[in-house]
Amino acid sequence: MPGKTKVAVYTLLLTATCFFAPTASADSVSVKGGPAIVNGSPSGATKYFGVRGETDLGISLMALEAGAFGDNTGNGQHSSLVGKAQLGINPGQRVGLFGKAFLGPCVISTPDTLLGGRFPQFATDVGVGFRDKDTFMVFGYSHISSAGIVRPNKGRDFLTFEAGVQF
Repeated sequence: MPGKTKVAVYTLLLTATCFFAPTASADSVSVKGGPAIVNGSPSGATKYFGVRGETDLGISLMALEAGAFGDNTGNGQHSSLVGKAQLGINPGQRVGLFGKAFLGPCVISTPDTLLGGRFPQFATDVGVGFRDKDTFMVFGYSHISSAGIVRPNKGRDFLTFEAGVQF
Protein backbone atom coordinates (compact mmCIF):
# COMPACT_ATOMS: atom_id res chain seq x y z
CA MET A 1 0.00 0.00 0.00
CA PRO A 2 1.53 3.39 -0.95
CA GLY A 3 2.48 5.77 1.89
CA LYS A 4 -0.32 8.31 1.30
CA THR A 5 -2.91 5.54 1.16
CA LYS A 6 -1.64 4.16 4.49
CA VAL A 7 -1.95 7.58 6.09
CA ALA A 8 -5.51 7.99 4.78
CA VAL A 9 -6.53 4.52 6.03
CA TYR A 10 -4.97 5.05 9.48
CA THR A 11 -6.59 8.49 9.79
CA LEU A 12 -10.00 7.08 8.83
CA LEU A 13 -9.67 4.21 11.34
CA LEU A 14 -8.61 6.54 14.14
CA THR A 15 -11.47 8.95 13.39
CA ALA A 16 -14.01 6.11 13.40
CA THR A 17 -12.57 4.74 16.64
CA CYS A 18 -12.80 8.16 18.29
CA PHE A 19 -16.51 8.42 17.42
CA PHE A 20 -17.45 4.99 18.81
CA ALA A 21 -15.06 4.38 21.71
CA PRO A 22 -16.11 5.22 25.27
CA THR A 23 -13.88 7.88 26.81
CA ALA A 24 -13.67 8.33 30.57
CA SER A 25 -11.18 11.13 30.95
CA ALA A 26 -10.61 14.68 32.03
CA ASP A 27 -8.10 17.33 31.08
CA SER A 28 -4.59 16.43 32.19
CA VAL A 29 -0.95 17.51 32.19
CA SER A 30 1.91 15.02 32.41
CA VAL A 31 5.60 14.35 31.93
CA LYS A 32 6.88 11.24 30.18
CA GLY A 33 10.17 9.70 29.28
CA GLY A 34 11.99 6.50 28.52
CA PRO A 35 14.66 4.64 26.55
CA ALA A 36 14.71 3.90 22.84
CA ILE A 37 14.06 0.35 21.66
CA VAL A 38 14.40 -1.35 18.26
CA ASN A 39 15.66 1.58 16.13
CA GLY A 40 17.48 3.35 18.93
CA SER A 41 20.64 2.35 20.66
CA PRO A 42 20.49 -1.24 21.99
CA SER A 43 22.27 -0.01 25.11
CA GLY A 44 19.40 2.39 25.87
CA ALA A 45 21.67 5.44 25.40
CA THR A 46 18.95 7.18 23.34
CA LYS A 47 16.29 8.67 25.64
CA TYR A 48 13.02 10.57 25.18
CA PHE A 49 11.52 13.21 27.49
CA GLY A 50 8.31 15.16 26.93
CA VAL A 51 5.62 17.32 28.50
CA ARG A 52 2.07 16.48 27.43
CA GLY A 53 -1.39 18.00 27.78
CA GLU A 54 -4.65 16.23 26.95
CA THR A 55 -8.14 17.70 26.76
CA ASP A 56 -11.51 16.03 26.36
CA LEU A 57 -13.29 16.97 23.11
CA GLY A 58 -16.41 15.00 23.97
CA ILE A 59 -16.08 12.25 21.36
CA SER A 60 -12.31 11.91 21.61
CA LEU A 61 -9.25 13.44 23.24
CA MET A 62 -6.76 15.89 21.82
CA ALA A 63 -3.14 15.82 22.98
CA LEU A 64 -0.31 18.28 22.46
CA GLU A 65 3.21 17.23 23.38
CA ALA A 66 6.57 18.98 23.32
CA GLY A 67 9.65 16.85 23.85
CA ALA A 68 13.08 15.81 22.71
CA PHE A 69 15.15 12.69 22.25
CA GLY A 70 18.85 12.60 22.92
CA ASP A 71 20.94 10.41 20.64
CA ASN A 72 24.72 10.34 20.95
CA THR A 73 25.23 6.96 19.27
CA GLY A 74 26.72 8.34 16.02
CA ASN A 75 26.18 6.60 12.67
CA GLY A 76 24.29 9.62 11.31
CA GLN A 77 21.79 9.59 14.19
CA HIS A 78 21.09 12.93 15.92
CA SER A 79 19.21 14.37 18.88
CA SER A 80 16.04 16.30 18.02
CA LEU A 81 13.21 18.38 19.40
CA VAL A 82 9.76 16.83 18.87
CA GLY A 83 6.27 18.36 18.63
CA LYS A 84 3.10 16.23 18.49
CA ALA A 85 -0.60 17.01 17.93
CA GLN A 86 -2.74 13.90 18.31
CA LEU A 87 -6.30 12.62 18.58
CA GLY A 88 -7.06 9.55 20.61
CA ILE A 89 -9.07 7.57 23.07
CA ASN A 90 -8.65 6.87 26.76
CA PRO A 91 -11.12 4.08 27.61
CA GLY A 92 -11.46 2.74 31.11
CA GLN A 93 -12.81 3.70 34.44
CA ARG A 94 -12.49 7.21 35.88
CA VAL A 95 -10.62 5.64 38.80
CA GLY A 96 -8.67 2.42 38.21
CA LEU A 97 -7.10 0.72 35.20
CA PHE A 98 -7.34 2.35 31.78
CA GLY A 99 -5.80 2.27 28.32
CA LYS A 100 -4.90 4.99 25.86
CA ALA A 101 -4.19 5.20 22.14
CA PHE A 102 -3.25 8.36 20.21
CA LEU A 103 -2.22 9.09 16.60
CA GLY A 104 -1.38 12.31 14.82
CA PRO A 105 1.11 14.49 12.99
CA CYS A 106 4.52 15.17 14.42
CA VAL A 107 7.42 17.46 13.57
CA ILE A 108 11.10 16.98 14.44
CA SER A 109 13.87 19.59 14.39
CA THR A 110 16.74 17.42 13.10
CA PRO A 111 16.34 14.70 10.42
CA ASP A 112 18.85 11.84 10.54
CA THR A 113 19.43 8.30 9.24
CA LEU A 114 16.30 7.01 11.02
CA LEU A 115 13.87 9.89 10.37
CA GLY A 116 14.31 11.47 6.95
CA GLY A 117 12.45 14.75 7.15
CA ARG A 118 11.27 17.33 9.63
CA PHE A 119 7.66 16.99 8.45
CA PRO A 120 5.55 15.03 7.72
CA GLN A 121 6.23 12.69 10.60
CA PHE A 122 3.52 10.82 12.49
CA ALA A 123 3.43 9.79 16.14
CA THR A 124 1.61 6.86 17.70
CA ASP A 125 1.35 6.53 21.48
CA VAL A 126 -0.31 3.60 23.28
CA GLY A 127 -0.27 2.63 26.92
CA VAL A 128 -1.86 1.03 29.95
CA GLY A 129 -2.12 2.81 33.24
CA PHE A 130 -3.77 3.39 36.59
CA ARG A 131 -5.49 6.57 37.75
CA ASP A 132 -7.07 7.80 40.93
CA LYS A 133 -9.17 10.93 41.38
CA ASP A 134 -6.33 13.42 40.74
CA THR A 135 -3.24 11.60 39.41
CA PHE A 136 -2.28 8.88 36.94
CA MET A 137 0.66 6.87 35.65
CA VAL A 138 1.04 5.04 32.34
CA PHE A 139 3.48 2.49 30.94
CA GLY A 140 3.52 2.89 27.18
CA TYR A 141 5.06 2.67 23.75
CA SER A 142 5.73 5.62 21.44
CA HIS A 143 6.58 5.44 17.72
CA ILE A 144 7.61 8.23 15.34
CA SER A 145 7.97 7.73 11.57
CA SER A 146 6.95 9.30 8.27
CA ALA A 147 4.62 6.41 7.30
CA GLY A 148 6.81 5.84 4.25
CA ILE A 149 6.26 9.33 2.80
CA VAL A 150 9.84 10.54 3.38
CA ARG A 151 12.98 8.35 3.21
CA PRO A 152 14.75 7.10 5.26
CA ASN A 153 11.86 5.83 7.35
CA LYS A 154 13.23 3.41 9.93
CA GLY A 155 11.41 5.32 12.68
CA ARG A 156 12.06 5.80 16.38
CA ASP A 157 10.53 3.61 19.09
CA PHE A 158 10.48 4.31 22.83
CA LEU A 159 9.24 2.56 25.96
CA THR A 160 7.78 5.29 28.14
CA PHE A 161 6.66 5.98 31.68
CA GLU A 162 4.21 8.87 32.10
CA ALA A 163 3.00 10.51 35.31
CA GLY A 164 0.54 13.37 35.58
CA VAL A 165 -2.35 15.16 37.18
CA GLN A 166 -5.90 15.36 35.90
CA PHE A 167 -8.42 18.07 36.69
